[in-house]
Amino acid sequence: MDLITSQVLYDDLMVTNFEDYKIGLMSYGNNIGYSFSFWDDEAHCYNSAKFALLKNPSNPNQITYAGFEYYELLDASGCQYGQQQNIPMFLPKVTLTLTRQP
Repeated sequence: MDLITSQVLYDDLMVTNFEDYKIGLMSYGNNIGYSFSFWDDEAHCYNSAKFALLKNPSNPNQITYAGFEYYELLDASGCQYGQQQNIPMFLPKVTLTLTRQP
């Protein structure tokens, strides 16, 4: 959800098959963090990216979202957006520290 406009950007609540989720776990490191992949649908040219959620060893209430990186488009020739960076993407492209509030 966009915190400024309250617009829903991505909603997987109605997904019933595991294969239909757009975000999947790729790997995890022992007590370090998790690596994820994102795969979009045909409407968004099968855009894909990867990112990580990393634990903060000195503060268990914090995780860092980092390492956003696009995968190369499989077939950019038929993409209505022209360039990959123009395809709508709800994932942040910058590093963020998320803190759980008590």
